[in-house]
Amino acid sequence: MNNRERIQKRIERDKARREAKRKAFNSQYDDYCKVFDFEHLWESGRKCCNGVRWKASVQRWEAYLLTNVSAAYKELQSMNFQKHSGDFCCFDLYERGHLRHIRSLKISERSVQKALCDYALVPVLSRSHIYDNGATMKGKGITFTEKRLTEHIRRFVGKMGPVNALRNGYIVQYDFRHFFDNASHDVLKRIIHKNFMDERLVFTIEKFIDDFGKRGLGLGSQISQVLALTLADKLDHEIKDRMGMKFYGRYMDDGYVLCANKNEARAVMNRIHEICRELDIEINEKKTRIVKFSRGFRFLKVFYRTTETGKIIRTTNHAGIKRMRQKLRKFRRRFDAGRMTLESIEMALEAWFAHCRRADTYWTRMSMLARFHLMFPESEAFFCRKTDVEKNIRNAQEFVHRWKEAHEQTDPFWDRIHMIHDYREYRKKEIENGLLQVSFRRCCS
Repeated sequence: MNNRERIQKRIERDKARREAKRKAFNSQYDDYCKVFDFEHLWESGRKCCNGVRWKASVQRWEAYLLTNVSAAYKELQSMNFQKHSGDFCCFDLYERGHLRHIRSLKISERSVQKALCDYALVPVLSRSHIYDNGATMKGKGITFTEKRLTEHIRRFVGKMGPVNALRNGYIVQYDFRHFFDNASHDVLKRIIHKNFMDERLVFTIEKFIDDFGKRGLGLGSQISQVLALTLADKLDHEIKDRMGMKFYGRYMDDGYVLCANKNEARAVMNRIHEICRELDIEINEKKTRIVKFSRGFRFLKVFYRTTETGKIIRTTNHAGIKRMRQKLRKFRRRFDAGRMTLESIEMALEAWFAHCRRADTYWTRMSMLARFHLMFPESEAFFCRKTDVEKNIRNAQEFVHRWKEAHEQTDPFWDRIHMIHDYREYRKKEIENGLLQVSFRRCCS
């Protein structure tokens, strides 16, 4: 036996050992009766009510929780639950100009799917996910993905050097077109048959998949999120493990790869197209591209660029700032007409502040905060500590009073926009003169 044969035998033994370990782990969750145990259905039913108890349908269902869970348990044990599945509540949503067709589940089926996901699909399928797959799973999300991307950029620049990274570095960005709508059922079923052996469990999972039609998955159910996340798992391992690209991450249908040169980036791009054809995933050619690292790139609505000193600068999308300014004008009209409360407006602005904190947007938030208080002098919320509220209100009211006296007119809300520049200059002078004791960084950090 030569050296090559010994290496091949070792690879086969390692592969067999990993396969045996995988089957032993999956056997803990590959049992229809254990997955749909009465206690699991009870716990899943209670969890499904969290956050939606304001709905009348959820209140009625939870009022008879024991009876409903007992009925679902009997139907599942007799394999008669399938007659209730596929009954969706359909509606459309417009998200940043894109039409999203939502197919939400009723609470009775949602509790069963949650038990299936929590006690079978998630522990089995998530075991093969790479660490930098940041969507849906517990402990991960957009914040996790952004932190990993920032860490990858820092390591990439540290490995190559800031000047060399800006000169020779490239980034591959890809995006899947209609990821949920075009998900292949055949590929998903192959993944299910590979990980589960119980015929009743496989039949139930396939029935939930087929409820969405001949192709695609519906937005609005947990099983769609879990299966869609696993659909491109082969692509993750191909780039991360076989190609050895360390600086790679994916968030559902968006991904990035940091490459040392253009030839490496082209090889990665070609491999992405090959794997996507195998998985029957359609690539969005408009958003899939190779970008020079020195130009910067946008990922998850945040723009990243690196300076020659290695500093990473993150800025938010300008279109989002423009939309928020338009919203404030719209909110003012609705507030004057009595169709919107001040509390809801403050909540909307606070949500936008939380979104902007993802990037380096301190002065952007300061400008928007000044714009808000000049358009809504009725508000007493400055999104800061309670001890600073009175000082902020007094300073803002004093400036507005001075501005009115200087212009000798009562300013309507659309004219207050012109006060923004004067307001910021006033605050700067107050800080320079030591008259203003409230720190902007304490207000919105």
